Amino acid sequence: AITLQVFSYSQQLNRNATILNLALAAAENAAEIISVTPDAKSALSQLGFAPGAEGYTLVSPEGFRLSASIERFTQPAGLLTSITLRAHRGDDFLFALPTLMYQGGTRP
Repeated sequence: AITLQVFSYSQQLNRNATILNLALAAAENAAEIISVTPDAKSALSQLGFAPGAEGYTLVSPEGFRLSASIERFTQPAGLLTSITLRAHRGDDFLFALPTLMYQGGTRP
């Protein structure tokens, strides 16, 4: 019985690690695409994120959910856009991955 419990636990650990790796790879890919696209909202939509009240969400068939929130900071020297990608599995928070985009402005 103990061997079965250990085997079952190791399978669950392996499944959790696989889901975490898939979520991290998806978030990194999204961050790379977002960072080179002038419009973060359209990039998120093209990646399959759906807009909602709290930002954008992508539900993966692998068992995790990515959410993206966008903040913009306008300064005389340009526009800084901060996108934070967060991964969840059910109610469990996995990680957050920040991404920044800067668009230079014109100086007076």
